Amino acid sequence: EKNIPIPEKSAGKACALKEISLAAMSMEIGESVFLKLTVDKAISKFSYVSKKHGRKFTSRSIDGGTRVWRVA
Repeated sequence: EKNIPIPEKSAGKACALKEISLAAMSMEIGESVFLKLTVDKAISKFSYVSKKHGRKFTSRSIDGGTRVWRVA
């Protein structure tokens, strides 16, 4: 086909990781966030913040994604 516009590039994984890190850093104990990711991917993204900043998170698989809670 001709004359089909090329969509703009998204920022990709680096942008998503930065957004997740910012969300994790701003969460208070008892707060949660829903991510449209598998549990494995959500855990890997939150583990960096957990290790680097001493915060603790727990996650559960919920319809269509994962919910992550800050527990400490």
